[in-house]
Amino acid sequence: MAGFRIASGSQTEIAPRDEDWARTIWFGLVSGYLLLALIAGGAARYGASFTTALELLSLPVVLIAAVWIVSSPLTGTIKAGLLICAGIPAIPLLQLIPLPPVIWTALPGRGFVVDAFEAAKLPMSWMPLSLSPPATLRSFLSLFPALAIFLATLTLGHRPRRLMTLGLIGVGLICVPYGLAQVASGPASGLRLYEVTNVNSAVGFFANRNHYAALLYSIVPFIAAWMIHQARSRGSGRLGWIALMIVIYGVLILGLGMSASRAGIALAMVAIFASVLLAWWRQQPSRRNPASRAVIMAALIGSCVVLQFGLASILDRLQHDPLEDGRLTFAQVTLRAAASVFPFGSGLGSFVPFYAMFETPSDISHSYVNHAHNDWLELALETGLPGLILALLFLAWFAVATYRIWRQSDAGIDSLLAQAATITVTLLLAHSLVDYPLRTTALACLFGFVCALCVPPLNQIKAGTENLSRRKTKTGNRSHKDHRSSRSVAKSPQFRLKATIEEFVASSSSIEDDAGSLGRRRG
Repeated sequence: MAGFRIASGSQTEIAPRDEDWARTIWFGLVSGYLLLALIAGGAARYGASFTTALELLSLPVVLIAAVWIVSSPLTGTIKAGLLICAGIPAIPLLQLIPLPPVIWTALPGRGFVVDAFEAAKLPMSWMPLSLSPPATLRSFLSLFPALAIFLATLTLGHRPRRLMTLGLIGVGLICVPYGLAQVASGPASGLRLYEVTNVNSAVGFFANRNHYAALLYSIVPFIAAWMIHQARSRGSGRLGWIALMIVIYGVLILGLGMSASRAGIALAMVAIFASVLLAWWRQQPSRRNPASRAVIMAALIGSCVVLQFGLASILDRLQHDPLEDGRLTFAQVTLRAAASVFPFGSGLGSFVPFYAMFETPSDISHSYVNHAHNDWLELALETGLPGLILALLFLAWFAVATYRIWRQSDAGIDSLLAQAATITVTLLLAHSLVDYPLRTTALACLFGFVCALCVPPLNQIKAGTENLSRRKTKTGNRSHKDHRSSRSVAKSPQFRLKATIEEFVASSSSIEDDAGSLGRRRG
């Protein structure tokens, strides 16, 4: 009987216990999907069997999360984030709409298509804006795993989010020894999951060492957040937890050293510096010092590990000029191609065939150019002005969310994890200037997860709203009883004005009390 509440008549209402079971199952599905994506989504190539399976599995997650979100109260930050989410798949859909010849022939960069029709002596037919519709459709499907994780994480409370960050750390902890085993097994190791890969470096569950390094440096701020939380706690086992976190910290830094990724190692150093900032930000010296000492100790141990085991591979990579790998040439060709189709773009996923049209004999190298190695330039080429506007809107949304997170005085684990999430988002956006980490399903899902950590859970907003509503109801009832005997006085304009002002002040105080209580519960 504890699990059910019988309403009037024969109607039975589902009690909180059944709702808790539903939330537990939902959390298991979401966290399981994220872990599966981190392990099986390490390729940036569209059409791979694992990638296709992850895309199909994401569709019911998006549907369930959308139904959940629609029935929940939303803040302005979440509403803005949802609008951006809606705009992401809208761009490739618009690029697939057939256009009459009078329109698409007038668009920039379509002259060669017109010439092909004329050379074949065929009448002009309706064509979409995308110059490679099949590639755009594949790219459209590839957007849903990250959207699914973002939307689903919004519906989870603080405790499930904490557990998911621990699961993320666990994936990194498994990935490092797996990568070391790949290096120990040699270039022909059967432990490498992809045929096209970096055979002389640790790649873990990825096809590319840079993306493997991106996963590891993305986890560093979350380890620091948990380490700081344990250092500030007064539990009897906190020293053991701090020691464990320092060991995990060193293991991840070791994996970064063995990856021999220049961008990964550089961004890892930024992550370590930002982790120290986590310990110092808005904290009293009595609580700041133990946390900062723990993070600095972890950073020193991690640096020693890198120097001991990864120095040789790092020096070998640094001996080569970073511009010799073709990134500067890729950027120049991509800019020429993007300018030719601006402002509408060539279509999402059309980079490979369209880029090849703008290569000169001096630009052609022995390597296959599958991406621009600068996701911002590739975005400009494929989506044009609409994609750039959407990217700027996201940056503005992220800036507002980051400002709100870092200015709050709450020092609990949930605030620390939110601050760590802003660091990880910044690192991945910076990495996209020299590579394409978010083109992999694994890192795209990770990106969606950390973006969702930048906003409060929906159940917290709902609880705060219901709390405020109950307080207003009680205040209104008391006021009605107190003033029922003096209705004649209440009819005067002066009394009504005074009552209105007092009600406004009382409601403002209630809002502040709710915000404060929610902040204390976060800690």
